Amino acid sequence: MGTGSRSADSRGRLLSAPLQCARLLNMRVAWAPTLLQFEAKRRKDLRAHVVKCAAHGRSCVNGGTQAWRASRSYFTTRLGSDSSPD
Repeated sequence: MGTGSRSADSRGRLLSAPLQCARLLNMRVAWAPTLLQFEAKRRKDLRAHVVKCAAHGRSCVNGGTQAWRASRSYFTTRLGSDSSPD
Protein backbone atom coordinates (compact mmCIF):
# COMPACT_ATOMS: atom_id res chain seq x y z
CA MET A 1 0.00 0.00 0.00
CA GLY A 2 1.33 3.38 1.00
CA THR A 3 4.26 1.84 2.90
CA GLY A 4 5.39 -0.09 -0.17
CA SER A 5 5.76 3.05 -2.28
CA ARG A 6 7.47 4.90 0.58
CA SER A 7 10.06 2.13 1.06
CA ALA A 8 10.77 2.07 -2.67
CA ASP A 9 11.23 5.83 -2.60
CA SER A 10 13.61 5.69 0.37
CA ARG A 11 15.49 2.80 -1.25
CA GLY A 12 16.02 4.96 -4.34
CA ARG A 13 17.34 7.78 -2.19
CA LEU A 14 19.59 5.41 -0.26
CA LEU A 15 21.06 4.12 -3.51
CA SER A 16 21.82 7.56 -4.88
CA ALA A 17 23.78 8.69 -1.79
CA PRO A 18 26.34 5.83 -1.90
CA LEU A 19 26.74 6.37 -5.64
CA GLN A 20 27.63 9.99 -5.01
CA CYS A 21 30.03 8.92 -2.26
CA ALA A 22 31.64 6.40 -4.60
CA ARG A 23 32.15 9.12 -7.20
CA LEU A 24 33.76 11.40 -4.64
CA LEU A 25 35.95 8.57 -3.37
CA ASN A 26 37.06 7.75 -6.91
CA MET A 27 37.98 11.39 -7.45
CA ARG A 28 39.89 11.44 -4.16
CA VAL A 29 41.67 8.17 -4.99
CA ALA A 30 42.64 9.56 -8.39
CA TRP A 31 44.16 12.66 -6.78
CA ALA A 32 45.72 10.90 -3.79
CA PRO A 33 48.98 9.72 -5.44
CA THR A 34 49.67 13.20 -6.80
CA LEU A 35 48.99 14.86 -3.45
CA LEU A 36 51.03 12.27 -1.56
CA GLN A 37 53.97 12.63 -3.95
CA PHE A 38 53.80 16.40 -3.69
CA GLU A 39 53.69 16.30 0.12
CA ALA A 40 56.50 13.74 0.32
CA LYS A 41 58.68 15.80 -2.02
CA ARG A 42 57.96 18.99 -0.10
CA ARG A 43 58.88 17.35 3.20
CA LYS A 44 62.00 15.76 1.73
CA ASP A 45 63.13 19.08 0.23
CA LEU A 46 62.45 20.89 3.47
CA ARG A 47 64.30 18.28 5.53
CA ALA A 48 67.28 18.32 3.16
CA HIS A 49 67.34 22.10 3.25
CA VAL A 50 67.16 22.27 7.03
CA VAL A 51 69.97 19.71 7.38
CA LYS A 52 72.10 21.50 4.78
CA CYS A 53 71.55 24.96 6.20
CA ALA A 54 71.57 24.17 9.91
CA ALA A 55 75.28 24.98 10.15
CA HIS A 56 75.05 28.23 8.18
CA GLY A 57 72.02 29.81 9.83
CA ARG A 58 71.32 33.30 8.56
CA SER A 59 74.44 33.57 6.39
CA CYS A 60 73.38 30.62 4.20
CA VAL A 61 72.91 31.56 0.53
CA ASN A 62 71.53 28.25 -0.79
CA GLY A 63 68.42 28.19 -2.96
CA GLY A 64 65.52 28.02 -0.52
CA THR A 65 67.19 29.90 2.29
CA GLN A 66 65.85 33.31 1.42
CA ALA A 67 62.36 32.00 2.14
CA TRP A 68 63.62 30.36 5.33
CA ARG A 69 65.28 33.61 6.41
CA ALA A 70 62.16 35.59 5.52
CA SER A 71 59.95 33.29 7.58
CA ARG A 72 62.50 33.34 10.39
CA SER A 73 62.64 37.14 10.41
CA TYR A 74 58.83 37.21 10.32
CA PHE A 75 58.69 35.01 13.39
CA THR A 76 61.45 36.88 15.22
CA THR A 77 59.91 40.30 14.60
CA ARG A 78 56.46 38.92 15.37
CA LEU A 79 57.46 37.15 18.56
CA GLY A 80 60.27 39.51 19.54
CA SER A 81 62.83 36.75 20.03
CA ASP A 82 65.74 35.43 18.01
CA SER A 83 64.77 31.76 18.21
CA SER A 84 63.94 29.70 15.13
CA PRO A 85 60.21 29.18 14.38
CA ASP A 86 60.19 25.45 15.08
